[in-house]
Amino acid sequence: MDVLLAIAARRRAALILAAAASIGCLAKHPPVARPRPTPAAPAARLAHDPSALHRSLDHYDFATQPHLLQRIAASPFQYFRFTNPGFAAAICAAFEDILPALPAVNLHGDAHLEQFAVTDASFGLVDFDDAVGGPAVIDLLRFGVSLQIAARERGWTADEAPNRFFAGYQAALEAPATEAPPPAFVARARQSFARDPKGFIARCDALMEPPLARDQAETDAGLKRYVEVMLEQSPELTPAFFEMKRYGRLRGGVGSALDQRFLIRIEGPTRALEDDVVLEAKELRELRSVPCVQASLLGGRFRTIVGSARLGGNDDPFLAVVPRGPEEAPDDPPFWVQSWQADYRELDVAHDLTSADELAELAYQVGLQLGRGHIQKLATPFDYQLRRAVRDMLRDYGPRIRATVDSMTERTLASFQQFRDEAARDAP
Repeated sequence: MDVLLAIAARRRAALILAAAASIGCLAKHPPVARPRPTPAAPAARLAHDPSALHRSLDHYDFATQPHLLQRIAASPFQYFRFTNPGFAAAICAAFEDILPALPAVNLHGDAHLEQFAVTDASFGLVDFDDAVGGPAVIDLLRFGVSLQIAARERGWTADEAPNRFFAGYQAALEAPATEAPPPAFVARARQSFARDPKGFIARCDALMEPPLARDQAETDAGLKRYVEVMLEQSPELTPAFFEMKRYGRLRGGVGSALDQRFLIRIEGPTRALEDDVVLEAKELRELRSVPCVQASLLGGRFRTIVGSARLGGNDDPFLAVVPRGPEEAPDDPPFWVQSWQADYRELDVAHDLTSADELAELAYQVGLQLGRGHIQKLATPFDYQLRRAVRDMLRDYGPRIRATVDSMTERTLASFQQFRDEAARDAP
């Protein structure tokens, strides 16, 4: 651990947003130095140099979050999760010669195994912070590599799950209504639900880090703008429903650990504690370091909620983008808001799958989800034409895509090892 902290101390090229002074929820934060996107490396380097993946971390200062550094250095999969910007840029570089021939689709943007979540009513990929428009290879490579890394960590054969993933994707392109039985993990996850609303509220409150008192006015203004949107969208609700009872800064996760995130607990339909509603607000993530994606295809600043609706089928009634106030800088990113559910569980690669067969089963399910969601409402009423174009892409470039899954898996594992080796080399 001391070794990792030693190298982390050398990586102070910019301030981390999440480590900045406590700020008001849904509000403009005090002026701080924002980390600029890492300049794009030459395409040849991104396409072949393993170190290009973890160089995308150089502008982060992990010293304020040593547990995060410890977590991403603990296993290849957790490292893989955290290097998504560099990984996506490397995919753009690897397919740079044929990008004009690849149809743009709805992208999840960070599709991997631990984005698979289960609730009482649904299951599938969640977390649409990186949702955007772009070539399907972004999602196909990201999820395919996650399957191979997970299989290797568990000591399983690494080929069958990617085969099933691509089979599910192809099946949904050919027949969008194709369904499969829920993966075994879904039933086990639902059996684990505590069904304890008060306990859920207590756990959420425990995650809230105290904000500064001076941020209260800006917090109130941000929440006011959110409520205005919600009341227009759902006029059956009242302002009392959105009365704020508690809020605070939120830390945690892996890929989103350095984002500006907050939790807000509001009154809900009654004064009873157990029906309070918990909202999460996130500052919209910057994606300029990924050259082959287009936010405008998913509504620009609305890309997270559009992606959630098209790829996740999200029926969250509290999903919204919070507009910036007139007093705030026009280039400051907005916040987007979603609600938390009491009975919810995300897959843990290290503990939640019992066999390679279960991994393959889950891979097929995600293939179906992406095969449907990539096309959903993007070319309406001509979705068929876009679906056919993606099928043609698989016909023409499928072997290259599969080979790149293998090569990107090796690159990611090599980059992880370099990351660890540098820590050891630079230790005092």
